[in-house]
Amino acid sequence: MIDASPNTIKPNFNDNKTIFFVAFKDIFSLPALAVAITFFSLGNLYFHTHFDLVQTLLTSMLVYSLPGQIVLSEQFNLNASMINIFISVFLVNIRFLPMSFVLVPFFREEKKSKWYLIGMHFVAITGWNNFIENYAKIPTKKRKVYYFYSHLLLFLTATVFTFLGFYLVSFIGEDLYIALLITNPIYFLSLFVKSGLVKKDIGLAMLLGAILVIPFSLISIEWGVILSGIIAGSLSFYIAVLRGK
Repeated sequence: MIDASPNTIKPNFNDNKTIFFVAFKDIFSLPALAVAITFFSLGNLYFHTHFDLVQTLLTSMLVYSLPGQIVLSEQFNLNASMINIFISVFLVNIRFLPMSFVLVPFFREEKKSKWYLIGMHFVAITGWNNFIENYAKIPTKKRKVYYFYSHLLLFLTATVFTFLGFYLVSFIGEDLYIALLITNPIYFLSLFVKSGLVKKDIGLAMLLGAILVIPFSLISIEWGVILSGIIAGSLSFYIAVLRGK
């Protein structure tokens, strides 16, 4: 359980300007780099799927979820109905609901405001993980400010690099931009492994899956990821059973 008590806080921030520079420093390192690479590749993807610039930017600003945006792109190419696209994106993005619940205890105010609802739009795994790692150094009353600054910086990074990826499509090959799309998922999985949130058996499953996905994808591009995941997960489970866990 995460300890959100004020006793863990170092109250050395006294204004919003200081909070902004702290958020800027925390974000513009690996988090922003991972988001920039991913959304640059996403801009390339939307160019190749015949989205125009306005549609491309709106997906990044309104959906703001790499899996959700990829699903939207695929459904659009299949000429799916709007209701099917909505349901597909909704089901992918529902994973943000428990993440939002986790954030609620960190914003303790007697009066809730509409800014909470707006702030939940910016919940994404990269910003969420950054907040969980750094909240303790921010005074309780300034955590909302830090949250908005850090998440808005990531949101702007995603939007700008989506634009750049759309216009600089000739600078990157199709195979490369598809590979770069998984930069952000690999980044936050690495963070979870580092923080201990991913147990060794789950880490073994991910490692086996990363190894098996290459040969299985060569055999079947449609079933390669699914089969490698099932086999890797099953093998790691049975290894854990044999170890008596």
